[in-house]
Amino acid sequence: MLFDSTVATIIAAGLFVFGIGLNLWTLQALGIKGMYNGDSFGWLMDAPVTNGPFAYFNDPQYVGTTAAILSSGVYYQSLHGYRMLQRCCCCLLGISLTHSLQYLAYGSVLCSTCRSSLSRCVE
Repeated sequence: MLFDSTVATIIAAGLFVFGIGLNLWTLQALGIKGMYNGDSFGWLMDAPVTNGPFAYFNDPQYVGTTAAILSSGVYYQSLHGYRMLQRCCCCLLGISLTHSLQYLAYGSVLCSTCRSSLSRCVE
């Protein structure tokens, strides 16, 4: 066991509350159509959303969901939960570094579809 059970419970509760709270904040920023329909159903926002959690995270739904899922791995202190935590942290760090380098090189984060700046994205 990596943590005492009381410490694991506190950390897990914090991760879960943070993750669900971040997803609810994202829902508030995007609205129900933007959160669940998005561009996969042809419903696009007029402009990129930059307020709410998007001011701090590029993909707040992924971050929130990952935190909520990882809370169970920490709570049960399973080896698989810790490996998932390690892999998710590495992936999130890689995504964050990629966006930071794009911002430094181009002055903004690039659209993954058309590779232009998100502020000039045509798709």
